[in-house]
Amino acid sequence: MSWEYLISNSFLKTNNSLVRISKILSLFGMAVGCFSLVIALAVMNGFESLVKNKLIGFEGDLRISGHFNPKDILKIDGIEKIVSFMQRRGVVETKDEFSIVTFKAVNLNEFKQFYDIPLRGNSPKDGQVLIGQDLAIRLNLEIGDSILLYSPIDQNFGFGLQKKKKMLISGIFFSKVLDYDNKFVFMTIEDGLNLFKRKQDKLNADIRIALNKDIHIIKEELKSLLDSGILVQAWYDLNESLVNAMRMEKLGTIIVLSLIFVVAAFNLAMTLSLNSIQNLKEIGLLKTIGASKIVIRKIIIIMGFKLAGIGALYGITIAIGVVSLQNKFGFIPIPSEIYFLDSLPMYIDIFNILLIILLSIIFIFVASFLSGEKISKISITKALQWTK
Repeated sequence: MSWEYLISNSFLKTNNSLVRISKILSLFGMAVGCFSLVIALAVMNGFESLVKNKLIGFEGDLRISGHFNPKDILKIDGIEKIVSFMQRRGVVETKDEFSIVTFKAVNLNEFKQFYDIPLRGNSPKDGQVLIGQDLAIRLNLEIGDSILLYSPIDQNFGFGLQKKKKMLISGIFFSKVLDYDNKFVFMTIEDGLNLFKRKQDKLNADIRIALNKDIHIIKEELKSLLDSGILVQAWYDLNESLVNAMRMEKLGTIIVLSLIFVVAAFNLAMTLSLNSIQNLKEIGLLKTIGASKIVIRKIIIIMGFKLAGIGALYGITIAIGVVSLQNKFGFIPIPSEIYFLDSLPMYIDIFNILLIILLSIIFIFVASFLSGEKISKISITKALQWTK
């Protein structure tokens, strides 16, 4: 243990009630800042994870479009499943209304095995479709109702009339992801072949990878394996605007909540200045025996980390405890009819914790350094003549 550390312990001891209250506020301010950041980022990470899982459940981890052999894709280590599909914009028509949607025709045998989509009713068979809950509410549809589907792109040019196909609604899904419940209609691949007369030359396929595999690595392997004309997209590429919005939201949260650190840093600088003034004669004595400005600054910085550093440690520890208890007991509820969850999702990212620790260290160091710089410049004469 260095002698500067021992002296900082001595300087922190005070009978002055104003300095004591200021110390408590410094500790509390840094604790609140760290606690707020950990909780806020844990909640945002929880909802990001929820959105990510829903998107992957609806679309898969990766999507490829172009001329390729599905059997070649399965040779890549880490790829578990691949399902081919046809996708086309079209129209859903009822007696009173119509709506423009996206038809997605998939293999019936692979639908339930691949896609993780909550639904009422059953998966579609030939002559049946699966529609979203928002679309069903908007068009006043229920399971068992019939609708007409047609694709203007595939109209017959003989008389300019679209080929309409009557379908029954076998089920209603409710993914609660973006506008998907109002946008997508699932059908079997056989119905897709009958409806889409002008089929695209390229193939489309959704891919699911193993949990322990890195999606970025597999994406690059696919790009190197397939021809340059084949489009390979990850789930975050397909939803780039949403991913960017979540990143900006997280960045904004960090910036706004970091203002608590600014307030705590000002309070810390004031506390260290008050405490140093209380020990100004002792600082003068240290200078007379040869203590340099650097040594005085070091003592003040150590004092700052002892005060605010303990507060930061308390704040982070308590926040991690709250997140752990929430994940175990779910004592903070949220509306289940909106999020399909009973409790607030929270997830702690180790990189977020390291970032918060780094931010707290920077603010503590700057506040302590500035305070130490000011105190260290006081002359020996003024320090020794100081009266409390």
